[in-house]
Amino acid sequence: MSGRVEVVPPPPPVETRLFRWLTDVRAALGLETARTPVLLNGWVPHPGGGPPRYWRHGGMVHLAGALQGTGVGTTAFDLPVGLRPEAAVRFAVASDGVTPGLVEISAAGTVQPVSGNGPYGIWLDGISFRAGG
Repeated sequence: MSGRVEVVPPPPPVETRLFRWLTDVRAALGLETARTPVLLNGWVPHPGGGPPRYWRHGGMVHLAGALQGTGVGTTAFDLPVGLRPEAAVRFAVASDGVTPGLVEISAAGTVQPVSGNGPYGIWLDGISFRAGG
Protein backbone atom coordinates (compact mmCIF):
# COMPACT_ATOMS: atom_id res chain seq x y z
CA MET A 1 0.00 0.00 0.00
CA SER A 2 1.22 3.46 -0.80
CA GLY A 3 -0.52 5.10 2.16
CA ARG A 4 -2.08 7.72 -0.15
CA VAL A 5 -5.70 8.57 0.48
CA GLU A 6 -7.67 10.56 -2.05
CA VAL A 7 -10.38 12.74 -0.60
CA VAL A 8 -13.26 13.47 -2.93
CA PRO A 9 -15.61 16.25 -1.85
CA PRO A 10 -19.30 15.40 -1.84
CA PRO A 11 -21.40 16.73 -4.72
CA PRO A 12 -23.19 20.02 -4.09
CA PRO A 13 -26.75 19.79 -2.77
CA VAL A 14 -29.52 19.40 -5.34
CA GLU A 15 -30.66 23.00 -4.75
CA THR A 16 -27.20 24.32 -5.63
CA ARG A 17 -26.98 22.22 -8.80
CA LEU A 18 -30.47 23.35 -9.83
CA PHE A 19 -29.58 27.01 -9.22
CA ARG A 20 -26.40 26.67 -11.30
CA TRP A 21 -28.33 24.93 -14.09
CA LEU A 22 -31.01 27.66 -14.11
CA THR A 23 -28.33 30.34 -14.12
CA ASP A 24 -26.66 28.67 -17.11
CA VAL A 25 -29.97 28.39 -18.97
CA ARG A 26 -30.82 32.06 -18.31
CA ALA A 27 -27.36 33.09 -19.56
CA ALA A 28 -27.74 30.95 -22.70
CA LEU A 29 -31.10 32.62 -23.41
CA GLY A 30 -29.71 36.10 -22.79
CA LEU A 31 -31.78 36.59 -19.64
CA GLU A 32 -30.36 38.15 -16.52
CA THR A 33 -31.34 37.34 -13.01
CA ALA A 34 -33.02 40.22 -11.19
CA ARG A 35 -30.63 42.12 -8.93
CA THR A 36 -31.47 44.05 -5.81
CA PRO A 37 -29.84 47.50 -5.73
CA VAL A 38 -28.04 49.08 -2.79
CA LEU A 39 -30.49 51.74 -1.60
CA LEU A 40 -29.17 55.21 -0.77
CA ASN A 41 -30.20 58.35 1.10
CA GLY A 42 -32.68 56.71 3.47
CA TRP A 43 -34.70 54.91 0.79
CA VAL A 44 -35.92 51.47 1.87
CA PRO A 45 -38.06 48.75 0.28
CA HIS A 46 -41.78 49.51 0.61
CA PRO A 47 -43.43 46.70 2.59
CA GLY A 48 -46.38 46.51 0.18
CA GLY A 49 -44.54 46.29 -3.13
CA GLY A 50 -41.70 43.83 -2.95
CA PRO A 51 -38.02 44.75 -2.90
CA PRO A 52 -36.74 47.07 -5.64
CA ARG A 53 -34.96 45.11 -8.35
CA TYR A 54 -33.70 45.45 -11.91
CA TRP A 55 -32.68 43.13 -14.73
CA ARG A 56 -31.84 43.14 -18.41
CA HIS A 57 -33.67 41.12 -21.03
CA GLY A 58 -32.13 41.48 -24.46
CA GLY A 59 -31.50 45.17 -24.96
CA MET A 60 -34.13 46.32 -22.44
CA VAL A 61 -33.71 47.11 -18.74
CA HIS A 62 -36.68 46.50 -16.44
CA LEU A 63 -37.38 47.71 -12.90
CA ALA A 64 -39.90 46.37 -10.39
CA GLY A 65 -40.72 46.58 -6.71
CA ALA A 66 -41.40 49.63 -4.57
CA LEU A 67 -39.48 52.23 -2.59
CA GLN A 68 -40.31 54.15 0.53
CA GLY A 69 -38.40 57.27 1.53
CA THR A 70 -38.62 60.48 3.46
CA GLY A 71 -39.13 62.59 0.38
CA VAL A 72 -38.43 62.98 -3.28
CA GLY A 73 -35.46 64.62 -4.95
CA THR A 74 -32.71 62.29 -3.73
CA THR A 75 -31.07 59.35 -5.46
CA ALA A 76 -32.67 56.06 -4.41
CA PHE A 77 -30.05 53.84 -6.10
CA ASP A 78 -27.62 53.66 -9.00
CA LEU A 79 -27.76 51.32 -11.98
CA PRO A 80 -24.48 49.75 -13.11
CA VAL A 81 -22.78 50.53 -16.41
CA GLY A 82 -24.47 48.58 -19.20
CA LEU A 83 -27.89 48.98 -17.59
CA ARG A 84 -28.26 52.74 -18.00
CA PRO A 85 -30.29 54.71 -20.55
CA GLU A 86 -28.48 56.62 -23.29
CA ALA A 87 -30.17 59.84 -22.11
CA ALA A 88 -32.26 60.72 -19.06
CA VAL A 89 -35.74 59.20 -19.05
CA ARG A 90 -38.79 59.87 -16.86
CA PHE A 91 -41.64 57.53 -15.97
CA ALA A 92 -45.02 58.20 -14.40
CA VAL A 93 -45.45 55.59 -11.66
CA ALA A 94 -47.95 54.63 -9.01
CA SER A 95 -47.60 56.23 -5.60
CA ASP A 96 -49.56 55.53 -2.43
CA GLY A 97 -49.75 59.26 -1.74
CA VAL A 98 -52.14 61.81 -3.21
CA THR A 99 -49.64 62.98 -5.86
CA PRO A 100 -48.78 60.61 -8.72
CA GLY A 101 -45.17 59.50 -8.72
CA LEU A 102 -42.50 60.38 -11.25
CA VAL A 103 -39.14 58.61 -11.45
CA GLU A 104 -36.15 59.89 -13.41
CA ILE A 105 -33.26 57.70 -14.49
CA SER A 106 -30.21 59.63 -15.65
CA ALA A 107 -27.64 58.61 -18.26
CA ALA A 108 -25.25 58.23 -15.29
CA GLY A 109 -27.57 55.56 -13.86
CA THR A 110 -29.07 57.45 -10.91
CA VAL A 111 -32.65 56.42 -10.13
CA GLN A 112 -34.40 59.32 -8.47
CA PRO A 113 -38.06 59.75 -7.50
CA VAL A 114 -38.79 63.36 -8.47
CA SER A 115 -42.49 63.54 -7.66
CA GLY A 116 -44.75 61.88 -5.14
CA ASN A 117 -45.84 62.49 -1.58
CA GLY A 118 -43.39 62.55 1.31
CA PRO A 119 -42.81 59.28 3.13
CA TYR A 120 -45.14 57.27 0.92
CA GLY A 121 -44.37 54.52 -1.53
CA ILE A 122 -43.18 54.85 -5.11
CA TRP A 123 -43.76 51.81 -7.35
CA LEU A 124 -41.17 50.87 -9.99
CA ASP A 125 -43.28 48.19 -11.72
CA GLY A 126 -43.57 48.76 -15.44
CA ILE A 127 -40.43 50.87 -15.87
CA SER A 128 -38.58 49.63 -18.96
CA PHE A 129 -36.10 51.34 -21.24
CA ARG A 130 -33.47 50.49 -23.84
CA ALA A 131 -30.01 49.98 -22.34
CA GLY A 132 -27.63 52.56 -23.73
CA GLY A 133 -24.65 52.83 -21.46
